[in-house]
Amino acid sequence: SSVKSFLLTVRSATPRFPGTMMLVLVAALLGCTSGTLLRGPSPEQVQMLKQELSELEKSHNAGEKVQQRADAFFEKSKQLFTEISVVAENKTSNLETLLSHLHTAQTNLAQVVLDVKAQDKSSGELYARMLKDDDTDQSKQLLRNLQEADKANFQRHRRLAEMFEFKFKKAIHFISKGEKAADKQKSLREAKDNLKLLMSSVKY
Repeated sequence: SSVKSFLLTVRSATPRFPGTMMLVLVAALLGCTSGTLLRGPSPEQVQMLKQELSELEKSHNAGEKVQQRADAFFEKSKQLFTEISVVAENKTSNLETLLSHLHTAQTNLAQVVLDVKAQDKSSGELYARMLKDDDTDQSKQLLRNLQEADKANFQRHRRLAEMFEFKFKKAIHFISKGEKAADKQKSLREAKDNLKLLMSSVKY
């Protein structure tokens, strides 16, 4: 087995890499033996491995920041769903404030989707390079486990952001369509009815 397995264990066993620490630690300890480690890597190999692990940690931290920003917008989106429901049920409420909130949320979520996709792509390229450079089955499996966990997290955040953005785009469409109608009172009622229908399919 490998030096990389050992270095993955050491580097991941820090608070900065909490999501993968136990997985890598247990897997590496099960696969590494003292005989493996005593073979001794060259200084060049050690330096390369340190650099790759540093890049992996930076990628992981960057991915966490992107996902944390996304989570914050998801919480705000849930609050906005509540606002939509309240406004739709209130016969005297105005839709202008809601429309402004919807535009802001839609813009933020569109950026979340872009950020998540970009980080997912960057992370995938790093893992692909590390897997290509590696020459042991154990450390390759460790890397694949980490890659799959990161990929799943990115996919969940992207799908949720796209779902929220789609709902808000629909709500914007209903309100904007009503603003252009000649009969403002009728269009206001129709917009609120459509918002109620939209919210009937939302579980949050």
